[in-house]
Amino acid sequence: MDLPPANPVEPGPAVPAGQPGRAPTPEPSPGAPGGEDLGPLLLPAGLPGFPELRACRLSRLAGAFALLEAEEPAGPRFVVMPVGEPRAVLGTAAVEEAGAALGTGEADLLFLLIVTLAGGPGGREAFVNLRAPLVVDAVRRTARQLVLADPRLPLRQPLEAHRAA
Repeated sequence: MDLPPANPVEPGPAVPAGQPGRAPTPEPSPGAPGGEDLGPLLLPAGLPGFPELRACRLSRLAGAFALLEAEEPAGPRFVVMPVGEPRAVLGTAAVEEAGAALGTGEADLLFLLIVTLAGGPGGREAFVNLRAPLVVDAVRRTARQLVLADPRLPLRQPLEAHRAA
């Protein structure tokens, strides 16, 4: 399975490559395809809070986002953001940790950040969880959410470029 982001996810200029802790800042891509179904994905352990979620589909949305949804019609759905440059966004140690946890090489890994919305002073704000990405083994088409060891990776990193009204 190959889900490249519509736009590469890059860290801000103040963070050198390999330094985690800065949120990716995607920019919408007006020509990005929407709704492309990228097929089944197995989550053998489910997701924290959703242990019954074992089979889902990943569909590309317009811009830098995708939709992860349960195979069951009434199951949960999550907006996720693929990470185009995981070493730059999460750090080298996190990428190596994920490869070891899934038993595969970096080339076969796809990192997805779960997007959440919360109320803020300017309306609803979008956040990603850099500490606990959903990591996909693209060859085996399996995934699991990992809580990475690096304490500098925030659980709730604002996406400044994407505020919802």
